[in-house]
Amino acid sequence: MAEQDSEAEASHTQEGDLHRPFKRKFNDTDDTIVWPPVVIIENTLTHFDKQINQWKGLENEEIRCFLRGFKDVQFSRVVALYGFHGNRGKAVVIFPATPSGYMDAHTLSELLERAQRGRQHWQRVCHIKDPCGPGKVTPDGKKILYGYLASERDMLDADKARKVVKRWAMERYEEKVLQPLNQCERETEEARKKRVELTEEATKKIRAVEENKEQVDKAAAQFRKINEEIESQKKQEEELEAKHRKSFEERKKQYEQEKLQKLGSFKDRERSIRQHLEQNNIAKQNAVIKFEELARRLKDGIDMERRNHELRSTERQQLEMIDRLKLDSLLQSKMEEKLAALEKKFQDKQLKLQEQHNEQIIKSREKLAVEKEKFLEEKLQELKKIEIESQEAKTITIATQKEIERECIICFIDIVAEKRERAHFEACGHANICSKCAQKLWQEALKKKVKPSCPTCKTEQRKKFSLLPAAIYT
Repeated sequence: MAEQDSEAEASHTQEGDLHRPFKRKFNDTDDTIVWPPVVIIENTLTHFDKQINQWKGLENEEIRCFLRGFKDVQFSRVVALYGFHGNRGKAVVIFPATPSGYMDAHTLSELLERAQRGRQHWQRVCHIKDPCGPGKVTPDGKKILYGYLASERDMLDADKARKVVKRWAMERYEEKVLQPLNQCERETEEARKKRVELTEEATKKIRAVEENKEQVDKAAAQFRKINEEIESQKKQEEELEAKHRKSFEERKKQYEQEKLQKLGSFKDRERSIRQHLEQNNIAKQNAVIKFEELARRLKDGIDMERRNHELRSTERQQLEMIDRLKLDSLLQSKMEEKLAALEKKFQDKQLKLQEQHNEQIIKSREKLAVEKEKFLEEKLQELKKIEIESQEAKTITIATQKEIERECIICFIDIVAEKRERAHFEACGHANICSKCAQKLWQEALKKKVKPSCPTCKTEQRKKFSLLPAAIYT
């Protein structure tokens, strides 16, 4: 077993000597660069497994955890390199084939260089055979990882067959990085200027709409004031009508009371007359009895003259009583006629007052209706004018919004001109990002094991975005 370990260490040492990084300080002025950008991570070996006779090293996830410590760096994927004897002690970090991806790769290389873990620092310790030797692990036993920006020779050594980094090639730095960055800066500046102009124009329109709204509010206030005046006048009329009605009810009540009093007096008088008549009837009966007695006396021949005189006096009294009764009935009928005439006169006067009051109310209402219609026509014309101006401002605002939404908020390209599909986020409804940028953001969020979110409003998305045609806002 010791011989196998020594052979494995010797084989790995020979392979490590062949794969040492070449002394080369990368400079932005170099003509060609590796595309897509790649950073080589060194010193990933951990131990030699004697059972399978293979070298073991850090896995992809462990290297990702190390790279997540660099917050400003966004990479696509990490691949550990393996050979005939197992882990080769290095890994490649692949970045997006974009100018920003190259800048992230260059940033990672610079950060490692500043932390004394760059290409030159690895050259000082790469000859040490023990993977846990000095310069390869920290005092507490953690691996010290080194890294540098890959050159053409590094890629030929690490992935000559292009199995790990598909279709990598050497490209001109100016063509792949400088020109797109300059173009992006120009487009960003133009977009910013255009956005500022559109924002100023929209602000002017909004101010105009607000001024129109103030005019509408003033007109509405005047309208409310007129309505309040109409309501107050209507209330006064109702109070006046209630007062007239109340006075009419009082007069009617007084008349009813007077009528009841007079009827009561008539009934009392009638009752007294009836009592008097009853007394007269009784007296008449008594007189009849007396007359019968006198008749008997006459029959008997006694006091004939006296009986005749009594009879005459009795007849005279009866005639006087009858005349008195006739006079009372005549007075009662005249009194009833006068009361009926007074009641009719009172009702005629009351109807006349009611008609005059109704005519005044109708005239005032007609006058108010004419003034109200005139005022409403004027305000309706003003409102129509304001609505037309508001519609124009709204149309301009919508056109401005559509013009802004034509651009992707990530890469600032014209989505309609480039004929790219839009990414629609269902949770918030935003669709102002191109499908390529949305796919990259989605993959990066999944790699970080965080919930993807909308780049516009940062709303978390439960479902993956759907694709819409580019010209959806046109």
